[in-house]
Amino acid sequence: MITTRVSYNEERTYAAQVHPTNRWNDWVSPSFTLDTVRQLAADTQADAAKYGHDAVDTIHVIEGGTDTEGEPRAIVLHIRWAHHGQSPKQGAAIGHPGKDGRYYIGGWEWTWYMIEDEGDAA
Repeated sequence: MITTRVSYNEERTYAAQVHPTNRWNDWVSPSFTLDTVRQLAADTQADAAKYGHDAVDTIHVIEGGTDTEGEPRAIVLHIRWAHHGQSPKQGAAIGHPGKDGRYYIGGWEWTWYMIEDEGDAA
């Protein structure tokens, strides 16, 4: 795993971890902290308001205080509005943190790519 920044739309970048060889059609499959998922949620919802829900999947974080260890309790929803008409079940997925506590959102689905540092760009 490497720590990097990723994007799917050239407008915003997000801190992520990726395994450089875990790719779908050459796109990376990033993992995010809950704080980054919160930002991604705000951004995707703003994009849906701007471009329409049929054009943008949205991420939602539903907060539920803390668990018995004091860790944030959250449910992450990935809504695929374009699939909603086929079946609401196909249109929604619950995102669970991996064993590492990170959320894998849009991997093998979204066109995530790594952002090169300005010093690395050719």
